[in-house]
Amino acid sequence: MSIPRHIFKQYDIRGLVGEEITEELAENIGRAYAQFLAGELSDSQEMMVVVGRDMRESSVAYQNRLMAGLVKSGVRVVDIGLVSTPAFYFGVGHLKADGGIMVSASHNPAAYNGFKLTRANAVPISGDTGIQEIAELVEAMRPLPASPYEGEENSSLPPLAKGGLGGVWINRESRGRPRACDSGGV
Repeated sequence: MSIPRHIFKQYDIRGLVGEEITEELAENIGRAYAQFLAGELSDSQEMMVVVGRDMRESSVAYQNRLMAGLVKSGVRVVDIGLVSTPAFYFGVGHLKADGGIMVSASHNPAAYNGFKLTRANAVPISGDTGIQEIAELVEAMRPLPASPYEGEENSSLPPLAKGGLGGVWINRESRGRPRACDSGGV
């Protein structure tokens, strides 16, 4: 995939909505992040990633595609929804996740959006510790063949935490084990 490399910055991935940051890029960042993080975990370890978003209008669509890329890669995704960045960092640590991605462009104007990436314990992934490697993985991405990703909503599960369960996204064919993305508020 051809990408504008300048959006892969020292502390995050950030660019203009619809021009430099697209929904396709969001999904491929999810896939590349999963591949990158898998290289740091044991093969038998199931990967869990927390995903949050800020209030920008574009954040919902980018978050959904990001989560689709993660789920297609066999990651268990916990969607903590609309949160501040400090609350996101707390969620990654509190839920003992292997990492997390926050859809946000921080202090930048609404014309921008992006992604903050962390490892376990909300340790940031920076340009020196992985963002450039993730950029290389995104550049090497090829479109996936027809996917078993079904995007089915399952409302029969019990409520989670305070916010209940908004929807569960299931990839039934992921490495032989079901994976789900739960969008409960935490």
